[in-house]
Amino acid sequence: MDTIGLRIIIESYKSTIIGDRDSNQDRILSKRINSNLFISLICDGMGKYEGGEEAAEISITTISQYFNQLKDFSNIGIEIYNSIELAHKKIVEISQIDENKSMMGTTLALVIFHLDYFIVANVGDSRVYLVRNDNIFQLTQDHVLAQRIQFKDYNYKPGTSITKAVGINNKWQPFISLPFKLFSGDKFLLCSDGLYEYINDDILLSRISELSPSVATRELLDIVKKNSNEDKDKFHQSFDTESFFYPYLDNTSLIIVNASFRNDFIPFLVFFIIALLIIFTFFISNF
Repeated sequence: MDTIGLRIIIESYKSTIIGDRDSNQDRILSKRINSNLFISLICDGMGKYEGGEEAAEISITTISQYFNQLKDFSNIGIEIYNSIELAHKKIVEISQIDENKSMMGTTLALVIFHLDYFIVANVGDSRVYLVRNDNIFQLTQDHVLAQRIQFKDYNYKPGTSITKAVGINNKWQPFISLPFKLFSGDKFLLCSDGLYEYINDDILLSRISELSPSVATRELLDIVKKNSNEDKDKFHQSFDTESFFYPYLDNTSLIIVNASFRNDFIPFLVFFIIALLIIFTFFISNF
């Protein structure tokens, strides 16, 4: 696509719910850095360990500040790596001071839009999806060991054990994609694992492709809550009391981003032609 005279329009909407947890350890960011750079980012703090919420906050703040201060955008992929590494080092520094936070860490999913292309990155099980031409694609790699156990009539999924997290020594290196061409009409979903555990790709595709980001976000979170309640009902049919296996609804966060192009050359051309007509009419009427 020839992008001369085209302006990329990014529309995004983000939301998060606490679920059944005592606190929300997810952090989300979606903002324009400058006229040519837009960033969307989700961090899901590791809830099983102390300091997960702090790790997510550090990652969001560090990466955002890194790109705010960046002057050279010639190699965005390397800059993404450097920004995540910086966040990782800050988290490790805190974990080494406070032994109660020795396992603090966070997952991460990120999209950077620069000019007419985009790059995705992730650590852990937070994801980035692309919706294009009525298809949905997962662009990130899950760093997990999946688990699933059958108890009576209840298909219990105790979750996943992540194999990488920002803040965990020697197990933090991100997956970073090559630059992808951005097309008008591309739609993106960034989410923590709390979303896709309860919603399949077909539902994600239908809501994201058919609805505005704000409406799609609300509907997807409503579906998560509904499916979670149904999961709890199935659990109670198999077990008498709540236990270690109870399917608590985790913190759930998502960002939906729509990309489109506006041709700024055409309005300029129309204005130029009208101006010429006015000048021509003026000269004809006076001579």
